[in-house]
Amino acid sequence: ADIRNFTTLAESLSPRATVETLNEVYTELFEAVAASNGVLDKFLGDGIMAHWGAPVTTDRDPLNAVESAAQMLRLAEGLNVKRRVAGLAEIRLGMGVATGEAIAGAIGSPKRMDYTVIGDSVNLAARLEQLTKVYGVSLIVDAATAEALADSPFTLRDLDTVRVRGRRSTAHIFQVLTPEAPLADAALAAYGEGRALMAGGRFADAAPAFERALAAAADDGPAAVMLGRARSLERAPPAPDWDGVWGEG
Repeated sequence: ADIRNFTTLAESLSPRATVETLNEVYTELFEAVAASNGVLDKFLGDGIMAHWGAPVTTDRDPLNAVESAAQMLRLAEGLNVKRRVAGLAEIRLGMGVATGEAIAGAIGSPKRMDYTVIGDSVNLAARLEQLTKVYGVSLIVDAATAEALADSPFTLRDLDTVRVRGRRSTAHIFQVLTPEAPLADAALAAYGEGRALMAGGRFADAAPAFERALAAAADDGPAAVMLGRARSLERAPPAPDWDGVWGEG
């Protein structure tokens, strides 16, 4: 999880106010992690890393992680209510969740060691968090997490297939829609139609679908990204053997 645009926010704050803001936000994020049986692994300047399933694994670790992320968004909105009254800039979060095997243990030097987790799924979660900036969404999960959420109350949008930095394999990614940030059914349907047309190489037909998605939800970041992509591919079609993956994220 990362606090969006915190560097810009901190420019308008004194050092003391910067620390107080971080402490206020981190207090809320810690409570969200602890409430879902997670471990807050570390603070990362203007972000956090947390994990579920170590040292004790359960059959609902992916769901716990996403429930925690949703709770973070609710708590951030609670902070923003007070910040708006005080005339302060709002706090926005971007989060990535990935499910998979990881190595957990004490890592460091003989003089200082920290309990943490490392592995491909950890790296993927960090990349997904960064991709929330590209798509303009708050929470992105990988396919393994999405599969684990099949019977959950969460609504997921099939977002994209990407090739993230540092990984040879592609990642199928999904946006988690929360009750606090719903999306109109018409927007979801039009986005799905556009993605299907893109997969079939029908870029000129895909653009109007994404335009309909934006007409139903003007601030839908993924639809805006895909509209630009469809128009670009219409002007300069990819090679016949293109795998449908758009660059690296």
